[in-house]
Amino acid sequence: MALNRSEGDPEARFTIKYVAVKDINASMAGQMIRVRGRCHSVKSQKQAVFIVMRESFDTIQTIVFKPDTSAGMH
Repeated sequence: MALNRSEGDPEARFTIKYVAVKDINASMAGQMIRVRGRCHSVKSQKQAVFIVMRESFDTIQTIVFKPDTSAGMH
């Protein structure tokens, strides 16, 4: 059975690992991790877009360089 784009793979939800924002620390530098949260703020600058993600009371700032962003982020 094929899934619609709006439907997630039911098996993948148990295999995809998310890191809680409160658990992120310096030892994870350079690693690719997944976080789940809401967008608190977005600031666009010359070379990058800074996105602050919030999960409960914890926040983390992510940086996306503009060549990698869609037109809507500029």
